[in-house]
Amino acid sequence: MLHWISPTFKLCQTVAAGIATTIFRTTSLPDPRRPWLFIAFGPKKLRAAVMKADAAQIALIGRSLTASHDLSFDSLVFLMRFLTASLFLFVSFATAAMGGEDDAQQLFARFKTLEGEWKIAEPARTTSVSFEVIANGSALVEKWIMSPTRTSMTVYSMDGDRLLVTHYCPQGNAPRLVYERTREDGMYYFEFLDGQNLQDAEGSHQHTFWIRFDSENSFTRSETYIKNGALSEPVSQIDRPQVFVRVEKNDKASVSSSVN
Repeated sequence: MLHWISPTFKLCQTVAAGIATTIFRTTSLPDPRRPWLFIAFGPKKLRAAVMKADAAQIALIGRSLTASHDLSFDSLVFLMRFLTASLFLFVSFATAAMGGEDDAQQLFARFKTLEGEWKIAEPARTTSVSFEVIANGSALVEKWIMSPTRTSMTVYSMDGDRLLVTHYCPQGNAPRLVYERTREDGMYYFEFLDGQNLQDAEGSHQHTFWIRFDSENSFTRSETYIKNGALSEPVSQIDRPQVFVRVEKNDKASVSSSVN
């Protein structure tokens, strides 16, 4: 029995690799030899790629494999269909587990509930943040005041099924980030997409950030800046999270006076 199972398992591996390679070469998905990118890319696009795979190209894999394996072409096609269906089911389950476009829409709606005034929870600091929903609910503007002469603005908006963020930095650049994933502990991760005015090699830009909604009146946020043009490994770059609390009406006057 074992002498039959081992070659069949290896054949399954070969066919599965061929299918995956074809799918990823005919779409804009990441290199299949780097599976950790699949999660960051998003399960919805993975599922679309599986559906988009060219059947004729997959069949070519089967023809080439029949030359090196003692298996009829019809049996190999059946095996390939089975593996392709299995891959589709796996990606579908991943979509259900990790979330797809609905998550981005829901997250955008959650962000809009932040509308109002916020302040950093550290008594020694005066950083304040405000959120305002504009353009008939299609955009959310986030304004930071670190000091009277140092401010920034970030705009959140939907682009189809993607939640995009454009950050207007005091350095004069404007990186765009996209919501990519949610961790089990409730951290929503945004990753660098592209940007403007990133030519200065000595400058830096916001490359990633995450946010966690702790309660209706509190959220935690962490940002990562890297030099323009530098390679980044966001997982290994950890900066200190900051906690913000909602400013009640009675506290707004004191916050305004402390900033000025």
